[in-house]
Amino acid sequence: PFLAIVAQKMVTDRPWMGFGFTQYLKHSSPYHFAAVEVDRPLQKVMKYVQHNTFLAYAVELGLVGLGAFLLVVLPAMWCSLRLWLNPTLPDEIQNVGFVVFAAIFGFVVNGMFHDVAIIVMTNMMLYTMIGLLVAVHSHVFRTVSPQPRLQ
Repeated sequence: PFLAIVAQKMVTDRPWMGFGFTQYLKHSSPYHFAAVEVDRPLQKVMKYVQHNTFLAYAVELGLVGLGAFLLVVLPAMWCSLRLWLNPTLPDEIQNVGFVVFAAIFGFVVNGMFHDVAIIVMTNMMLYTMIGLLVAVHSHVFRTVSPQPRLQ
């Protein structure tokens, strides 16, 4: 919980916009020394970053950035479940929903214990899967009204 204490104090100081992406180590050292009231040796963890993607987004991008991330991930999970659990869709489409849900779920669960946002390939995989989901979901659930032909 040492890193969570530091991150919580940093979020308290800059709740809306945060400290900037990848700026945690640059700005965290005063919080390690200023947190005497918690009665824990926070200086021992100065060289480490918090082990939680959601805390990382809250510290670095603020609640605005964390909210934007959640506004992408949570609807994507919902749409992937919608594809996966729809028995009227072909198996291929349901499988896309399952794979995308599993990828996002894995990212979220890993993100609770590691800051996976700093790994470029993990982010690329997440957003590629969400892009695939959006393409398939919009194709499956599109409502196309017939357009009058010009003669």
